[in-house]
Amino acid sequence: SDAIVMTASAGGIDIKSEGNTAGDDIDITSSTSINITANEDTADAIVINASEGGIDIKSDGNTAGDDIDITSATSVNITANEDISDAIVMTASAGGIDIKSEGNTQGDDIDITSSTSINITANEDTADAIVMTSSAGGIDITAAGAAGEDIDITNTAGSINLTAGEDTTDAIVIKATSGGIDIKSEGNTLGDNIDITSSTSINITANE
Repeated sequence: SDAIVMTASAGGIDIKSEGNTAGDDIDITSSTSINITANEDTADAIVINASEGGIDIKSDGNTAGDDIDITSATSVNITANEDISDAIVMTASAGGIDIKSEGNTQGDDIDITSSTSINITANEDTADAIVMTSSAGGIDITAAGAAGEDIDITNTAGSINLTAGEDTTDAIVIKATSGGIDIKSEGNTLGDNIDITSSTSINITANE
């Protein structure tokens, strides 16, 4: 297992190539595995740096488990500094992408924050193309914007359904803390009605 050993009993070891043409590389090739281990207790114990050009990390394995695993006993930080619309891209050419937080204490959240906009788009032609689910607790959608910076829920070809399953007197509440509320139907065919139906009573009160 140690057919060739380079050891510095004191000091470090430098391997340098000072060639300046394409192909003047340092190639480390093994018919089995390559293991790189550092034992210094410092924030940059292993550094891979390209002073020019990019860095590619590839796995050409084609069987289950031939993955690229990035695992840390502390945190994993990915930072890009290029001022471009797709500075960080995660792409699965086949299969899906899962982002999971399995922490169980307050604050172990998944936070998506942008100084500009956040866009979520699904292209699957199915009834539940985008699903937001809270297995426990509620869901808040809040916009703190000014006039015109509204929350718009629009379905250009289908319907919008609001359903609440809590057995309480105010299971669904539509409230404007200031301003009025308009309920309009602009359909022009038979049956394009506004129907208000209750299995108990209907109460309408005006206080102006």
